[in-house]
Amino acid sequence: MLGIVAALPAEARSLTGQRVPPGQAIRLGGATLLYVCGMGQARARSAADQLLGQGAQALVSWGTAGALERTLTAGTLILPTTVTDLTRTFYVDPAWHRRIRGVLKDRLPVRTGTLIQSTEIVTKPEQKAELFTRTGAVALDMESAAIGEVAAQAGVPFLVVRGIADCQSTPIPRCAVQAIDEYGKMKLADLWSMVRHEPPQALGSLLRLTWNFRAALLTLRTAVRLIGPGFHYSGITTE
Repeated sequence: MLGIVAALPAEARSLTGQRVPPGQAIRLGGATLLYVCGMGQARARSAADQLLGQGAQALVSWGTAGALERTLTAGTLILPTTVTDLTRTFYVDPAWHRRIRGVLKDRLPVRTGTLIQSTEIVTKPEQKAELFTRTGAVALDMESAAIGEVAAQAGVPFLVVRGIADCQSTPIPRCAVQAIDEYGKMKLADLWSMVRHEPPQALGSLLRLTWNFRAALLTLRTAVRLIGPGFHYSGITTE
C-alpha cells in the first residue's frame, strides 16, 4: 500500500482529477491512499502517521514548492534526493527515485537536489536568495521533512514530487499569506480589502502567483500521467 500526503485540495486534484475531502484518508484504486492534510509540518506528520496506521508501506510527499535557485521557473518538476528542516536530513529511497527519473527521462524536465522544509511561507526574494546561498537547497516547502521523518522512523521508503509554484524573484504579498487558510482557500473579501493597503505592484505579484501555481499543477498532472497512479513503487501489491 502506498500513502500520499498533499497539503492542499488543489494539489490533490492534480493527482486524482477530482475533489478530495481534507482531513481523512481516501483510497485511490486498490493500493494507494491519499490524505489532504493542510499546510505545515504538524499536519503533515499526523497525516503520514495515519496513513501508516491504515496500512501504507511507503510514503510520498506530493504538491507544490517555492524556488530558491534563481534559474528555476514556474512549473519545473522537483524530485529531491534529500529533504531537511535545517536540523535533520532525510533521504528519499534511491532506487525508487531512479525509477521515477527513468520514466520521466526525455519526457519532462526534472531537477534534483535538496529541498528545505520551512515553518512559514517565505515571501521575499532576498530571503529565498539568502537561503539558497547559505544551504544550496534548490527549493522549499512546509511538509516534506516531517513526512520524511515519519518514514525514517517507520523504516519505510519515502519519495518527494513537487512542482515549482513561485520563483525566487517573485515576491509574495503579505495579503496573499494572510487571506488564505491552512488548505489554501482564499478569503476573497479579506484579500481585496487588504490589497488596497499594499504597494501598487502587489496586484501584479498576485496575478503572477496565480499563473505560477497553475503552471505547477499542470506539471504535476503531467507527471502523474507519465508515472502512473502506482508511482512505480515496487512494493505495491493489489489487495
